[in-house]
This record gives sequence, C-alpha cells and structure tokens, in this order.
Amino acid sequence: MAAWLLLFAILVLTLIVLGKGREWLRHWRLLRSIPEPESGSWLSGHSGAFSNRLQVGQLRLKWKGLFPRLYRHSLGLGQTVVDIVHPDTAAVIFRSSNCPKETVFYGLVKPWLGDGLLVSNGRKWARNRRLLTSCFHFDILRTYVDVYADAVEIMLQKWSEACADGTSVDVTNSATLFTLDVILRCAMGFESNCQIDDADGKSSQAAQYADAVCKIATMIVVRGSNALHHNDFIYFNFTQAGRALRKLLTAAHDMSCRLIQERRAALQADDGDHTPRRRYRDFLDVILTVKDEDG
Repeated sequence: MAAWLLLFAILVLTLIVLGKGREWLRHWRLLRSIPEPESGSWLSGHSGAFSNRLQVGQLRLKWKGLFPRLYRHSLGLGQTVVDIVHPDTAAVIFRSSNCPKETVFYGLVKPWLGDGLLVSNGRKWARNRRLLTSCFHFDILRTYVDVYADAVEIMLQKWSEACADGTSVDVTNSATLFTLDVILRCAMGFESNCQIDDADGKSSQAAQYADAVCKIATMIVVRGSNALHHNDFIYFNFTQAGRALRKLLTAAHDMSCRLIQERRAALQADDGDHTPRRRYRDFLDVILTVKDEDG
C-alpha cells in the first residue's frame, strides 16, 4: 500500500512539474519574440547597470530610443520585465479585461504603503475603491485646484531665483518636491512646506519626512532592478541598503501614524463635521469616516 501511495505521489509531482515546465517554455518563447537591448548576466541580469535611480532612467530612455514600441530586460534569476513604450501597445493592455496586477514590484512597495488601494487586488481592491469613490468626484477634485496653483507658484519662484543670473537649473529635485507637496496636501491635508524648507536649507520635522519619502522611493526603484534584492528577509537583514530603508520606513510610518491620530482626534472633536474648518476634503478625511455595509 505504501509503495502505491509513493508511486501516486511521484506521478502527481511529475505532472505538476511537466505542467509548470510547459508554462515556462510558452512564456520563454513569447519573451524571446520581444527585442532585448543587450544580453545580461543569467544571475543578475541588467541590474549591474542600475546602481541608482538616475542611471535607471537614463538607460531606459536609451532603450526606448532603440525600441519605440516595447522591449524586455532581465532582472536576473529568470525574472524579465517588459517595458511598454508606444501608446498603441499600451492600449492593447489597458483594454484587456484579464490583466491582474503583477506581484513583484507591487510587493516591493508593500512594506511602505501596506496592502491598500494601490497594492491590493481582487475583491479587497474593489471594496476599497468603492469606499473611496466620493474622493474621485469632479466636485471634490475641483477643490484641489487652489492647492495645485499654490504649489506651482512656489516651484516657479524657486526656479526664477535659481536662474536669475542666467545659469541652468536641474528641475528634477524641485519637481519631485512639488509632486510630494501636492500629494501630502491633497491626500493627508499635511502642510509639509517641503518646497520652502528645501529652498531655505531648513531641517524641520516636515522637511525630514519629505526627505525620507523621496529616499524611500529612490531606494525602491533601485531595489526593483535587482532580483537578488527582491526577497524581504535577505534584503532587510543582510544588505546595507535594506537596513537603511527599514529605518526610513520606520520614520515615515511613525510620522504617518501621528498625522492619522491627530486627524482622528480632530474629527471626533468636531463630531465628523469638518467641512466648515477646511477648504477641501482630503483622502484621509474619507478614509477615517467612510464605512461599508458591515460598518
């Protein structure tokens, strides 16, 4: 009897391996039909060229010039990324009804953003999206225009002062701070003043939070380009970059928790009627007050 059970187990395992092997072979043949800029190492892929976010962007711009529709590059350990370049190619994917979120890069963001609207999938995503529907109403989005205008004025003023003597200005950092400033104001109602503090060379708590967020985003991009760093246990415990990212994540989460606690206390003090005191309703207001049918 034991011999038959062992034989049956071996047969089932063989069928599973053969099935996975056929699936892998089909994927490999499809990927082979997509152009690749240059051959990468079987172990690390093209990750050796991605030492920082600037190099990632520069190299991908070069590849997009060579392949105007789409191309593939390797992260190592058998992981391949297909970059969509042309809008007609992207339209085919956007029109597809069977296009689930990929798991690798969203998994890298999860330690930072959690399993929320951006990262979640399936029923959980549908529930979260339904609860936040009111945030995307045109009347709500229109109230953010003043925030955009104010943030743009700050950025343009910085550029005017920086190039007053005719010198060129690298807009990368200021554009990043502008984007972060708008997101923090519209999503959390948090007046970080990150653009102003950066120009004045200050290091307030808000400026430190903004700096941590920028560094986290950069480190996640670089981490995503190396398949050897995709495992959380290995990356956070055995790499210097992983330990540094863990400290930044802790600092950012502490700040976020403090903001949430302060907003929850304010809403409770106002009995949820926060509209008279605020010019607009941000995402955090909705998240803390919205309820589904189960409460």
